Amino acid sequence: MKRVDAENKQLEKAVRLIEGGKREEALAVIKDVLIENQDNETAWRLLSRITDNPKEREYAIYQLRRLGSDQVPEMAGSVDGANVEARVKQAYDQAKTGNLRTARNMIRPVVQKYPGHPGAWFVKGIAAKDRSGYLDALQTLKTLASTDPEAKPYLDRLSKYKFDGKRRKKIAPIWFVAGGFAL
Repeated sequence: MKRVDAENKQLEKAVRLIEGGKREEALAVIKDVLIENQDNETAWRLLSRITDNPKEREYAIYQLRRLGSDQVPEMAGSVDGANVEARVKQAYDQAKTGNLRTARNMIRPVVQKYPGHPGAWFVKGIAAKDRSGYLDALQTLKTLASTDPEAKPYLDRLSKYKFDGKRRKKIAPIWFVAGGFAL
C-alpha cells in the first residue's frame, strides 16, 4: 500500500511539473516510477502523452495494451477525418507562435494516420527539431507533389523556408488548398 501511495505522489508531482512546463523533469519522475513498477498504467499513459521520442511512445502504448488498458492513446493525439484540417491548422498556429514542440506533438499523429496530407508535412517541416526532420518533410512533399497538385504550394513554401540549424526564419502565411482556409 505504501508503494502505491508513493507512486501516486510521484505521478502527481510529474503532472505538476508538466503543467509548470518542466517536461524533462516530469519524464525523469515518470521513468523512475516505471523502473520500480512496470505495471503502472498511469505512468505508461503519461509517458505516451508527453514523450517526443516516437519509439518510446510506441513502447508505452504497447505496454498499455499489454496491461489491458481501456485508455490506450490516441486520446491525446487522436485524429479522424472530421478534425484533421483543424488539427493541422492548430499545429501550424503553434509553430507560428514558436511553440515548436507542441506543434510537433500535434502534427505527429496526423502524419502517421494521413501520410499523404501535404499540409501536415508542411507543418512537420517548419516545426522540425533539426535539419534532418526538415529535409525529411521536404523530400516527402516533393514525392507528394509529383502526383498531387495540392502538394505543390506546400512544397514551394517549405522550399523557401530557411532552417539554419539554430533559428527558424519568419514563417510566412500559406493558403491551405485542401482545407480551404487561409493561414
